[in-house]
Amino acid sequence: MTAAVYRGHLVHIAGAPAAGDVDAALVSEPDGVLVVDATGRVAFSGAWRDLPAEWAEAPVTETGGVLLPGFVDTHLHFPQTFTTDAFGGGELLEWLEHCVFPAESRLADAAFADAIARAFVARRVAVGTTAAMVF
Repeated sequence: MTAAVYRGHLVHIAGAPAAGDVDAALVSEPDGVLVVDATGRVAFSGAWRDLPAEWAEAPVTETGGVLLPGFVDTHLHFPQTFTTDAFGGGELLEWLEHCVFPAESRLADAAFADAIARAFVARRVAVGTTAAMVF
């Protein structure tokens, strides 16, 4: 993977401000650039005019957007990955008995456990979750 260079209106929160100081840390760069290196890390963000020479020859993707940190989900149930849309009778206990508990018991099968783990992680990544408290 080579570096990815995104040029456009860059909006982000600089540094690590306390909650009450976020407004002062908001950066809006109308002609901004974000460089993601070959390892997937942000190597540079700032004004296009300040782009370091080492990235000057990298292909540029004209884009716009908002750069955000990864999201933290504070309550996830891993065994329910494939049961979120299951209907178990309308009451919580019925749903648990008819949908959730049978799904949890299927985790005894290593192949199923592997499949659900891959789907669970892929979905977290797809929605920008980088940390979670998983039950």
